[in-house]
Amino acid sequence: MSNKNIKFFVLTVALIFSLSLVSMAQEDEESDFKGGFSVGYRTVSTDGQINKYKEDVNLDSGFRLFNLNMHYTPSGVLKKIFDRMDLYVYNMGGDPFESFSLSAQKYGKFQFKYDRRKAEYFYADMYEIGGGHLYDMHTFDYVRVMDSGMFKYTLNKNFSLFLNFDRYTREGESTTSLDINRIEFEFDKPVKEKSTRGSLGLDVHFNRFSLLFEETLIDFENTNSYFLPGFEDGGTGSSYPSSLSLFYINQPYDLEGNIHSFK
Repeated sequence: MSNKNIKFFVLTVALIFSLSLVSMAQEDEESDFKGGFSVGYRTVSTDGQINKYKEDVNLDSGFRLFNLNMHYTPSGVLKKIFDRMDLYVYNMGGDPFESFSLSAQKYGKFQFKYDRRKAEYFYADMYEIGGGHLYDMHTFDYVRVMDSGMFKYTLNKNFSLFLNFDRYTREGESTTSLDINRIEFEFDKPVKEKSTRGSLGLDVHFNRFSLLFEETLIDFENTNSYFLPGFEDGGTGSSYPSSLSLFYINQPYDLEGNIHSFK
């Protein structure tokens, strides 16, 4: 699924959820419903150094859900399921920083929360080298997505189960340099990284002491590859006549592990 389709899907789900809450609130006169939203369309026109604009501002044209916040306290049948639900959405639709948060709880029974944040990073700056030329071998253009969730279920006044989840992904493109035999070569370096952490635990608490048992799983993956798309050498008259052609380095690495905790 493309990024545009994902954004459209998330935006549609948020709006449908909001309209559903409005409908339920209207049908239930005893329920407490509050919320608001702000939508709009932004037009952007740039002239000049586009890379500096993307580094410092990076706002594109298009429809945006700038703000959405909904708070629902049900009554009747729904109150048996949950006591409160909250939804927050900011800058959804393609801005460099987007956030989504959904939470629900039943007092004395369970708590649930899910957060998603997206952040885009772009760098393609230049600095002056010999002869007044502007150049920098290092560029970055990637998207970071951070997901986190928690669920806590109260079994009784002394025992609670909890589940936590965190995931961080970074994906995009970059260029970097490697010094090989005193010649600095410029490489394409794809960015693809994922870190996941999940934990399951039991919280035991009494009047004078508490115990916490937690089992955590961790998983990390990184492609870590370099590619030289063509031919490069030290140039005419170089003291170190190194040369590379269609050079490729693939050094992926990952990590899996368990953490056992007792507190």
